[in-house]
This record gives sequence, C-alpha cells and structure tokens, in this order.
Amino acid sequence: MTPGAHDRLSAALLALHQRARTAAVASFQAEALAVVDELIGFDSALWGCGRLGAGGPIPHSVHLDRQPPEMMASYEEIKAHDPSVRASATHLGRTSNVAIDHLGEGVHPGAVAHARRYGMRHTLATLLADPDLRLFSAVSLYRADPARPFSEADRQLAQAVVPHLEETWTWCRLRAVDDGGSARHARMLCDPCGVIHAASAGLASELRREWPAWRGPDVPAPIVPILATPGARFVGAAVVVTGGAVGALRLLTVRGITALDRLTAREAEVARRFGQGASHVAIATALGIAPATVRNHVQAIYRKLGVGDKAALANALRDDASA
Repeated sequence: MTPGAHDRLSAALLALHQRARTAAVASFQAEALAVVDELIGFDSALWGCGRLGAGGPIPHSVHLDRQPPEMMASYEEIKAHDPSVRASATHLGRTSNVAIDHLGEGVHPGAVAHARRYGMRHTLATLLADPDLRLFSAVSLYRADPARPFSEADRQLAQAVVPHLEETWTWCRLRAVDDGGSARHARMLCDPCGVIHAASAGLASELRREWPAWRGPDVPAPIVPILATPGARFVGAAVVVTGGAVGALRLLTVRGITALDRLTAREAEVARRFGQGASHVAIATALGIAPATVRNHVQAIYRKLGVGDKAALANALRDDASA
C-alpha cells in the first residue's frame, strides 16, 4: 500500500468513527458506504448482516447501495453458485477480488447472467464472522465496467476498512439506544425471538460468567422470558440481565451481580430509603407497613450486604450504583 493510500485510509477511518458518533441509525450505512466510495470507488454495493446457520449465512438485514430491490430476489435463485461468496467464505476476513468474466467455464451460467445484469462484473467481497456470537457481516463492492477492474491496492483497502464498517455500525446502533448509564455494561440488540443482531465488545465473556458453554447467535434460554417485558430482569449467580424495547428489537444489558441484587424488591426499597436517611417510622408510613417490619428488613439487609450501620449501607448503595 502506497503512502498516499495510507493517508486516504486513515482519513476514511476517521470519517467512519466520526459518523458513528453523529449519524442517525437509518442513514449510517449509506453515509459509511459513501466514505468507502471516496476511498476505493465503486458503482454499487451490498452490506448484509445476520446469523451463521448450519446451511450458511442467514441475513437479518441487507442494505443495498445503488442496487434495485429486485436484485435480491434474483440473487436467491443463484446464491448457491455465487463465486464471490465461496471465495470470501473460504478466507474469512480476507477480501476477495472476483472478476466474473475471467473465471472460466466452471462458473454457473445463472451466476454470470446475474452479475452482468446487475453491474457486478468486478466484485470485492469480504465476509466477517464472530465465532462466539455466530454473527456475520458481509460487504460486497461492485464495478460494472469489464475494463475497470479492482486493483490489488483496492483489495487491500477494502480488507482494511470493512472491519471498521462493522464496528462503527454496531457502535452507532448501541449509541442510539444508550440510556446514559448502560454504556459501561455489555449490551446486545436482539429480535423478540432472542436472536442477537448486534452486541458490544465483551458480551460473550460476560454471558459465559453465567453460562460457560454458551455460544450465539441465540441468547441463553433463561433470558428469553424477559424479552416480552421491558424492564424485566434475570438475576443469576454471576450476572444480571435487564431487558428493554427499541422499536421492533430488544435491548439487553448485562452486568455482574452485586450484593444488592440478592435483596428482595421490598428489601431493596427499604435499603434505598434507609440509606438516604429516612427513619424507620418514615419508611413504615411511606410503604404502609409496621415500623417493626422495617426493623426486620433492615437487619436482613445488613446481614445480606455484610454491613453493620446506616453509613456502611449508604456506601454499599453508592458502590452498587457505580457498578
């Protein structure tokens, strides 16, 4: 890669990360591909994301750049014969440079006709896969002119930039649903059936604290019941998972369990009020229970949290809030 190409790549990566902080989710992929177009130059593109199934990639979403929607219907008929998919799947993370007219007679005629019809005479195809989450991201850049092939320098630039496309796209989606506090915890977006669509770094390791053998793309089965109720929680031996809704998707936040998570709902409420300075009588009046019941709750709270007075309880609550 030439020094000039390094400079252009650096500028493109900077632009991608800037857009991940500012662009709307609905426009990010178009804006990101425009950055790549400035870097490499292409006539059209496809950016797909999804899960890895037993029979191959199963897309969750497909973003088309300067391709008609009917292209995907046509592609379904020949996808088993797509040489660019075979090439990129053989070397995950490595961009393949495929010229459909130069592959010889072994290429399926339907694949050749499809490529020529939709301006895919030259393709830079990159397939990324996460072995833990079993998710994939595929980016294909196309040129229509048979006499305008992609160069080896173009291929190297695509291979360098595509992982940043996936990372910034994930970051953009999670940024858009940040509630101001959950960003410090592992998060994932999944559909109502529990199939993960996007996840922050470290999600797999967090979930494996509770389920050591877990692999995606489906969330662990004990989490599924909370998907239907925003705000519902799963409290396990090692992690707490909290559910929320984001349009048609679900946002799940995963964090390590704290001592406070082991309190009952009533104990947690008493602990919060008592730690803030309320008296036994005031808490009893607010919650409609007897002062003696409040005292019993406080003793149970002290025992579970391993503290012995109100000041220590207040410190435990502050530590829990920052966890």
